[in-house]
Amino acid sequence: MKKISAIAAMALLPLACAALDKGEIFDSNGIRYQVIESSEPSSNEVMVCSPTDREYLLPIQEDGTILIPTHVEYDGVTYTVSTIEEGTFINEPRLLSISLPNTITAIGRDNFSECTNLNTLDLSQVTISSPLEVTDCPALRHLILPDTQNETMF
Repeated sequence: MKKISAIAAMALLPLACAALDKGEIFDSNGIRYQVIESSEPSSNEVMVCSPTDREYLLPIQEDGTILIPTHVEYDGVTYTVSTIEEGTFINEPRLLSISLPNTITAIGRDNFSECTNLNTLDLSQVTISSPLEVTDCPALRHLILPDTQNETMF
């Protein structure tokens, strides 16, 4: 009986480490992620989800920063964080500074609107081609762009 149980457990092991399907959502370290279609077939990518109706609070540190990782692991699978959903940071008064990692290739519009206390927005590691809106951020003093980014970013 033990031999059969061990074989059955080994057969189920690959299922426990299988990537989630596109559209599935999970939380890790206080951030909600959604699995998205990857640009590379062998890669697993996720998007940072907007806290719709503030159903959950972003894990903003006491110093007003938030850490968006380059990769996140869930159920034994590593995902690349490549996208920030539209409105993720909108109207977030606790946010003072944000630096996005080099894995980010898409940022939804209105992400930085109405962040009244946002002082520093560091996009120096980001490679995106879609326009961004940064409005109603009266405290914004430091906007750091990549050296190679074209003027159409804003």
